[in-house]
Amino acid sequence: HDEGLAVARRIAGAYVDEEGLVLYPREALQEVESAIRRIYETNPNALLSPASVVLRIKWASEKLAAEVMERLGESGFLRQAEGLWLRADRDPAELIDALPEQLYRILEEEGLTPEAPYDLYDRLDLDRKRGDGALKALTRAKKVIRLDRNIFVTHDNLHRAQALMRELMVKHGYLDIRLFKVETGMSRKYCIAYLEYLDRQGDVVREGERRLLRFGMGNE
Repeated sequence: HDEGLAVARRIAGAYVDEEGLVLYPREALQEVESAIRRIYETNPNALLSPASVVLRIKWASEKLAAEVMERLGESGFLRQAEGLWLRADRDPAELIDALPEQLYRILEEEGLTPEAPYDLYDRLDLDRKRGDGALKALTRAKKVIRLDRNIFVTHDNLHRAQALMRELMVKHGYLDIRLFKVETGMSRKYCIAYLEYLDRQGDVVREGERRLLRFGMGNE
């Protein structure tokens, strides 16, 4: 390895990722820089890390992404705050501190079928680790409830879902996955998550795949 690295270091204009043992031509740095610039120009509120970049540019190493982001920082296009890179003209406190509330508003607007966290983070150009931290803060505050590995719903939307399920049980005498899908149009994944949460409520009894109210509408 040492001999190969010594040769690679002598190649003019190339970038050597010595940890990953990868040699990149000059054009690779330019391509990564252009891609990163496009992200921040399209979304001025992007909050990314080198780890975020390599999820978008599969062939690039994290070390290469870090090098390019450092260069963009030196040029005045980006700035670093709390391990994240943001546009130099953005206030770190406003973007980072507002993350939990931003995620909460989106999940609330998405109603009973919120998108998976990683899909949400990628759409927002948000570093996944930082997104997970903000989402965990919301769950600790009980503003968001985790129903399944990739289903996080706001407390208010969960309350609406439970009210709807009880209404359907009163209307039909029972509720199961098929009936819930027909009545709501939700996918099986969401129906199962809500019904399994319902199973843990004291006023509901499960008989096979059917859920029945134990005593009238009950109280939550």
